[in-house]
Amino acid sequence: MGRFLGRAHEKGFRVTTTDIFIKSYRPDFEWLAYCLRFIDKFAMEFRGVTIVVDSPAEVAQLFEMLRPYHFQGQAGYLMVSWHPLPEAPDNWKPDPRFPNSGTLGYVWQQAVTLSWMDFTDADAVLVMGSDQGLTGPISPELLHLEGRPVRVRRPWGDYGARQQIWRPSVEYFIGGAVAFDYLCDPAMYYTREATRGFLSFMRNRFRQTPYEYVLDPRHPQITENGAFGAYLGQIDSHGYVFRFPDQWKSTIDHRWSWGGLTPEIRADLEARLA
Repeated sequence: MGRFLGRAHEKGFRVTTTDIFIKSYRPDFEWLAYCLRFIDKFAMEFRGVTIVVDSPAEVAQLFEMLRPYHFQGQAGYLMVSWHPLPEAPDNWKPDPRFPNSGTLGYVWQQAVTLSWMDFTDADAVLVMGSDQGLTGPISPELLHLEGRPVRVRRPWGDYGARQQIWRPSVEYFIGGAVAFDYLCDPAMYYTREATRGFLSFMRNRFRQTPYEYVLDPRHPQITENGAFGAYLGQIDSHGYVFRFPDQWKSTIDHRWSWGGLTPEIRADLEARLA
């Protein structure tokens, strides 16, 4: 556990307080337990893990589920908050183009992610999903190059037609053409300065908070990480450095929880954690 509480001191790397931030909910708690075990094995130099769920009952259930793994009770290690899932507005409907990600809970987690500063006072967060793991060491230092946070991108033309389904919503959000996709590596590192800039841009352009934006049926469904990356690339980089996938790759491994935690996946995860 102590690895989370260290500091990084490589020359050129500005030491900040960094949390891992996870928005989860009850159906993903088994995945989340695996995610935390990977974090416990491979993560270094993070202050702690901040988890947001949908209700106080989920907080209690999560701690009970994690009890065998001894994740609770370590000061500075695991912090759990809750933020209520709202009733869907009468005029809100799931986007039929996104059958696995057009639900109210899915778009709400995007708003919670963009509002991470409401839940932690960290200078930065690495956003992870419950269904993500790690293939090797990860730290704030390893998410930087020459002291600057890394964001991976690649031209939309490198994708097939299906992945480009996100392009219209990103360009709508930015208000112009966007040449790159920013979803090609699961390492989503948000600094407080850049997040404040992004939220200011949203407020000035749409007069809305993330919570209001995702529930407004006038907007196409957003991908929060894609929109944030496009903001960095086209509006204000806030000191981020950009790389292509063949130049930089994180150790975050992503599976999709809606496919289910099958016996085969469970066996693979246990083998990697052994």
